[in-house]
Amino acid sequence: MKIGRLPAVAGFLALLLLGSGCAHKSRVILLDSGRPTAVVIDTDTGRLVLNRPNTGAEIKADASRPAAIHEVEAGEIEDRYGPLLESQPRVPAGFMLYFKPDSLQLVEKSWKTIPEIAQSVQERKPCDVSIYGYTDRAGSRAYNNRLSQRRARKVYRLLKRAGVELENVEILFYGEEVPLVPTPDGVAEPRNRRVEVQVR
Repeated sequence: MKIGRLPAVAGFLALLLLGSGCAHKSRVILLDSGRPTAVVIDTDTGRLVLNRPNTGAEIKADASRPAAIHEVEAGEIEDRYGPLLESQPRVPAGFMLYFKPDSLQLVEKSWKTIPEIAQSVQERKPCDVSIYGYTDRAGSRAYNNRLSQRRARKVYRLLKRAGVELENVEILFYGEEVPLVPTPDGVAEPRNRRVEVQVR
């Protein structure tokens, strides 16, 4: 059995509960993280996709096809797994900032995200912060790599200016390699001109 998640901007939260004894079963529940996500369950005999919050499925150890997806009441999750959930670290907070074409200038709406990131860092201290830079596919690959690095560093500087204490921070950049919206080469796609910030 193999369990993975579909690509998503936000993190995901799922419970994988292992049974015991001869009739060994695993139970997977996709919890409501407030953001779109999905869990894919692959066995030798089939695939199941959980993409609605508070749904689950059971998988037997003999690699038989996963049981049908079923709804899981919020009360049941709290009653059965409340202590387990409370002992888990907080789900990472994710933020997206968008840029004007071929520029280090944020679009107007993204300026409002800086205080939100600052508040999240303050609430989670001590925490780790990751800043990821990206571009669309307009321009050469080498140029886009440099631009994505400059965008990530620009967001780092904006957070510092806003008074955010960034002790454990990593800055990574991927140019045009990981688009939110796949496009042909040379296409300027606003949703790909971005910096993602993850606070955990």
